[in-house]
This record gives sequence, structure tokens and C-alpha cells, in this order.
Amino acid sequence: MLATSALPTPDLPTIAGANPVPAQSHDVTPPCRPLGSPPPTLPPAANGTDVRACAGGKCRIFVTGQADITASGLMFTASGTSNGVRILQDSGEMSFGFGGSGSFGTAGHMVTVRLSGVLDGKAVLDLSTG
Repeated sequence: MLATSALPTPDLPTIAGANPVPAQSHDVTPPCRPLGSPPPTLPPAANGTDVRACAGGKCRIFVTGQADITASGLMFTASGTSNGVRILQDSGEMSFGFGGSGSFGTAGHMVTVRLSGVLDGKAVLDLSTG
């Protein structure tokens, strides 16, 4: 007989995030799902693949491969990875997995990118500026 158990706290992403080696391993391993569960899907992207929708500083886009994006005058390149996203901009590079986010820019003029979904190198990104 199988029984349901509660997940311990802190959860695995929190534990892995505290140490660079497990964090990197956690970010590159495929997620598990219960047998018989529906296949994973991506959340809808209100702006589809139209990166021009981000020009005003707020959008939700679908990225496959590599996309050059300008949000509120700040330019960067986003590319989906096997289970995350990679952001390249003038001041450097950042990578994060599902639910992760990062910001860049200058005080008072920042772009925040949040990974809302990722599947097989395709990503749904929420962008906002502030």
C-alpha cells in the first residue's frame, strides 16, 4: 500500500540553492513527475513570440532558441536551456530555472525577468521594469 507523505521543509530547491555545486546539479536535472500524470505544458504567453511587445517594459513572451529583446530601452538576449533560461546583457550573464528571476539595469531603471515556465529549451518569460 502506498501512502502520501508531506514534503520536508526546506524543500530541495532551497537546500540546493544554498550551495553552488548542488544548485548547478539541481538546475540541469530534468524534473520528475508522478506516473500517469499529464505531460508537462507551458503556461500561456499573452504576447506570444512578439518581442516588440516588451518595448513598453511589461510583457509575457514565449522564447524558443534565442531572442533579442528590448524592454524600456534596455537590450538583452534570452535563450531557453534544457530546463531554464540564460540572459545575456551588457553587464553580464545570468541563468536560472523555473520560478527563478533576475534583474539588471541601473538604479531607477531596472528590468526584471521571471521564468514562468520551461520545457525542452522553450521558455515563458515575464518581464517588468521599474
